[in-house]
Amino acid sequence: MTTLLFPLVTFPYASRILLADGIGEVAFFKSIISYVTIFSALGLPLYAIREIANVKEDKKTCSKVAVEIIILHSLLTLIGYVVVGVFCISEEKIYQNISLFLLLSTSIFFNAIGAIWFYQGIEDFKYITIRGIVVRIASMILLFSTVKTKSDLMYYAAANVIAEGGGNIFNFIRLRKYIKYDEIRFCEIDFLRHLKPTFKTFALSVSTSIYLHLDSVMLGFLGTDDAVGFYTAANSIVRTSMTVVISLGSVILPRLSNLASCSQSDEFEKLVKKIMNFGLLTSIPMAAGLIILAAPVLRLFCGPHFSPSILTTQIMSPIIIAVTLSCFMMPVLYACKLERIPLLATIVGALVNIVLNFLFIPKYLTSGAAFATLTAEIIVVILMFILGRKYICWGISLKRIITYIIGTIFMVIVLLLCRLYLSMMNDVITLLLCLPIGVLAYFSYLYFQKETLVLEIVNKKMKFNLIIKKNKRG
Repeated sequence: MTTLLFPLVTFPYASRILLADGIGEVAFFKSIISYVTIFSALGLPLYAIREIANVKEDKKTCSKVAVEIIILHSLLTLIGYVVVGVFCISEEKIYQNISLFLLLSTSIFFNAIGAIWFYQGIEDFKYITIRGIVVRIASMILLFSTVKTKSDLMYYAAANVIAEGGGNIFNFIRLRKYIKYDEIRFCEIDFLRHLKPTFKTFALSVSTSIYLHLDSVMLGFLGTDDAVGFYTAANSIVRTSMTVVISLGSVILPRLSNLASCSQSDEFEKLVKKIMNFGLLTSIPMAAGLIILAAPVLRLFCGPHFSPSILTTQIMSPIIIAVTLSCFMMPVLYACKLERIPLLATIVGALVNIVLNFLFIPKYLTSGAAFATLTAEIIVVILMFILGRKYICWGISLKRIITYIIGTIFMVIVLLLCRLYLSMMNDVITLLLCLPIGVLAYFSYLYFQKETLVLEIVNKKMKFNLIIKKNKRG
């Protein structure tokens, strides 16, 4: 929720002051730095979550594995900063604003020391949540107190760096609570043994990142800063809208890894079926709802200057379904040590994205980039589903999908009637009324259809309320 709320609060403020070219310049530099971050991480974070989850019961082994991965990540980060230096010297567009690029590059350092993978591996999500809230509040205070004019681009960049990586300093300090340094014999440390297993994960991270960030990079080189800004606005709205749902992906990986290592196949299969159906249940109406409400959402959160982003947002909206499913499929396959499947799928998706970007960006700019990314995401999820079903029962029912689609159609009709009735209202009132009405319409239909997952959620909510009431009486 904090990841969701931060851009919803800050982006409308920043976009109205910095406009599309300012937002676009920061997004362009961040896209380049994201590649350096991925190369300097070499797939370690995803690999480390699984390894820590598998040995978390053995404190000594867990400490040793964590130290080895931190050392390896730190050495790779030094190489990453050499690459940053090369970019600064060789690329004219970066050299012209080298101070902004170097400021944003500090996220590479924060990523190396943060060891967020360790806390995910031991499932310490309470700490991650508290830390995230504190750090994002601090970054919001910095943003609102310093970004006043279009020339305050450095402050905007600093707020972004703090929001995304500032908390990693606390992560590093807090590791002393878990890692028993006095029990580790440093002569037994062998960080190079983690190098080979991470290459599959590294290839997966690179190929995934290509179609996540290449569109912004190519828009920066083939288009204009304005185009990057308009695309960033649309991309931010689409991806922010599904943050809460796909955050489940980072939570289920350590649990799935632990179940797989303990050979609890029944629990593993039960969890897979539940998360896949939950992904469909939530993503289908979210995609349709954003298509209907794209205009008021963009005007409210980005301002009238970002009206060219409306069509781009509508084109990208179905990405919500594909990304949600792929974010759930990937940890399932990874927990089963089937990295080759998402790797192959993402490589194919990345190649498709590159080709389509070259074909469509020069002529259609943001719309072309949106279409390329949507196509790549759909191909990735289809390939992972087809290749993975030989080993895993996804538990996706055609009957359930039809139910979700009919419920979504009912919701869309209700939303269109609301938009028609509220056509004279401002965007704030439109969204405040349309969103809860749309959600109520969708889930009411599913409830009366006795959809299993919805009934389970309702029953758990009722049981929780009963427990609260009993505790109050006690």
